[in-house]
Amino acid sequence: MILVSKARFFPTTPSGQRVAERDTIVYEERRTDWMEVKEETFYRYEKYVGMVVSSKSLDGRRTGTSQAHPPSYQYVGNPHYGSWGGGGFWQFYGQYALMSSLMGGWNVGRGDWEDYRRNRERGRPYYGPTKGGRPTFGSRGSQTQKTRPQFYQRQQSRRQAFSGQVKNRMGRTTSGWGRGASRFGK
Repeated sequence: MILVSKARFFPTTPSGQRVAERDTIVYEERRTDWMEVKEETFYRYEKYVGMVVSSKSLDGRRTGTSQAHPPSYQYVGNPHYGSWGGGGFWQFYGQYALMSSLMGGWNVGRGDWEDYRRNRERGRPYYGPTKGGRPTFGSRGSQTQKTRPQFYQRQQSRRQAFSGQVKNRMGRTTSGWGRGASRFGK
């Protein structure tokens, strides 16, 4: 028997074409009907909530979750879409302002963008800058807490419940390992 989770998707679908040697991008956002997904699929993508899980690289190759990243980061640094402002933050040109709103008003600094590029080149997901040990994007991110508060709260409750179960099990162990016990003297 396959267990199924239901999730509501809000796909943001870009489409575009080349006009006068420039890319034009049009985003369509729509609400879908409920879709059934296998529980294993839900858990595989759960940590990437609000992130891009598949895109095309500059050379046209498709990327996957191993290179997941915050929305619109793939356009930062490309002079067709914007430029670096005086304060060291990326500014999208007016016709691409939607990309900025997809990021939840998040400003991308040059150092942040360099971290994104390094992770992408190494085939690793990028969750945005970390502050206080906490990522900006993804299911544990501060932006997710702001933009999807109900999801974030459920996620935190589930995480705390699991943590409590682990602590209870660890407390019942009879091993002296890890409790400062040592058979070696000073």
